Amino acid sequence: MVEKIRNENGPLLLLESGGAFSVVDKDFRLTARYMVRGMDQMGYTAMNLGGSELYAGADFLGEVTTGMRFPLLSSNLVLKDGQEPLWKPYVLTNLGNVKVGIVGVMPADGLKNIADPKYSENLKILPPKEALDALIPALKKEADVIVLLSQCDLDETTALVDAVKGIDFAICPGARLAGCADHGPQQSETDMLHPARNGVSMGFLQFTLNGSGQAQPIEQKMIALNTPVPAERLMGEMFNEIRKLRIETGTAAREAQVRAMSTLQLTPEEFFKQLQKEQTGELLIKE
Repeated sequence: MVEKIRNENGPLLLLESGGAFSVVDKDFRLTARYMVRGMDQMGYTAMNLGGSELYAGADFLGEVTTGMRFPLLSSNLVLKDGQEPLWKPYVLTNLGNVKVGIVGVMPADGLKNIADPKYSENLKILPPKEALDALIPALKKEADVIVLLSQCDLDETTALVDAVKGIDFAICPGARLAGCADHGPQQSETDMLHPARNGVSMGFLQFTLNGSGQAQPIEQKMIALNTPVPAERLMGEMFNEIRKLRIETGTAAREAQVRAMSTLQLTPEEFFKQLQKEQTGELLIKE
């Protein structure tokens, strides 16, 4: 699908606003690895971090993203000691002859649902406005267009772009409980865009610079991802591996259940004989 869009529209930036990892999936770690590999293969430009990306900790995130070609981004997530950024606070890239600056934020409670509190002991979330106030003025001198990837809700992101001038486009969660909006309202000088929920579609924005150098949208739409396209090899590998894992897990669970039921019918002597056989591969107690 992405290659089809590129072929039809030319160079593009492929952005992830955060919250992409499915932490409710029992195969979370496996799907996270394949998701990152898939994003890398598709040529993503940058990925903003949300709480789900840090669900299993910064070490796990570093492990699954090692070797990928696109940067992780967070403008307001830092180390507690010294407040040094763990990831890039912004990304500066070219889209044709337009230089685009990309920033990303998460809300103050963005790490509240991580798997273990120890994963966030050394992390600190700066107030989003404070972080953007420190970045945007300098970034605006280098970039023609600035895009904000926000994990904050619509109201907080709206307040942010009202307070921090210079942001041309902001991508943040919409107000709908399901589905997606083609685009949000324009808030002062910033166009508000909403990503789709649950990966059902992909947001598309085409813009130009007017005579005064301001970004002007040409087309904003959602592209449904239910259109049949040739399966990517990597995606096929992912689904096959997950399917195999689930089958093996299910088989192991069924075998364990059968063994447990059989064990209940053994005498103490028979039980210890069976235990020795499983541990050594042979029966040590002779009749």
